[in-house]
Amino acid sequence: MSREERRWCLALSVVVIILTSLPYLAGFGSAGKDWTFTGFVFGVGDGNSYIAKMLQGANGAWLFRTPYSAHPGAGIVAFLPYLLLGKLPRWSHGARAGNACAQ
Repeated sequence: MSREERRWCLALSVVVIILTSLPYLAGFGSAGKDWTFTGFVFGVGDGNSYIAKMLQGANGAWLFRTPYSAHPGAGIVAFLPYLLLGKLPRWSHGARAGNACAQ
């Protein structure tokens, strides 16, 4: 590979990195006091669902309880990997995201 080809490849890589980062930068930039950007640009519903399950685990839950019911329910053994991820030490979670989502 020639020196010119390396420069062209590097320049193209930098442009692609910048273009693909713009949606994430816009999300983080528009987040404010009332809501938090969780880092999902596509598959937002699924991604935030996983974050919610991890927050349940972080708040002490060992059984999954659906938040979409008027009745509290007993909870079931489901989504255990996400509940366990919520049990990781606090420094491994986004403190800002965890606090904003728990409000």
